[in-house]
Amino acid sequence: MGASGNENKDETKDSAKATKKTVAKPVKKPVKKTVASSASKAETEVRIKTEKKAESKVDSTTPVNVAKKIEAKVDQKEDDGEKRAVAHVKYIRISPRKVTLVLNLIRNKPLKLAMAILKYTPKAACEYLIKLLKSASANAENNNHMDVEKLYVSECFVTPGPILKRSRAKDHGRCHRILKRSSHVTIALKEKVEIN
Repeated sequence: MGASGNENKDETKDSAKATKKTVAKPVKKPVKKTVASSASKAETEVRIKTEKKAESKVDSTTPVNVAKKIEAKVDQKEDDGEKRAVAHVKYIRISPRKVTLVLNLIRNKPLKLAMAILKYTPKAACEYLIKLLKSASANAENNNHMDVEKLYVSECFVTPGPILKRSRAKDHGRCHRILKRSSHVTIALKEKVEIN
């Protein structure tokens, strides 16, 4: 019985091996990389990087330093049949909250009165806003051919610019966050329409 039992075990092992052979998956052959294909990939990567650098380069006519840059733009869009002259100042290093206090003083005021208010208001934002108001009035006079005597501040607003995040060392190894805020300011001038 011992001999016949061993034979049965051998037969079952052989049948199991036969079934495994039919179920076995085909082996994938590894792909051989040629030197030429890897070199062409490297070339395409270099070409793509140089194209990206060329796209990201700033035009030589634009100034590199954009801090405290005053852009003079004339808005050709007419609101209610009136032209408006717009001037922008961007990236000024002052908090928008401080600028808003001064802008509220000159909103809807005539140009000369707004200049006088800015000249005699003891706020840090006034220095930037005087330059901006002069720029807007020059745009109105030269680009839109408006009468300077009839101009008033029709629109003025401030938007927050990028924030520089710094830290101050404090006691017990702690540090406190300091936010150095910046602002973008826009002023628009219109001519007053006289109603007869």
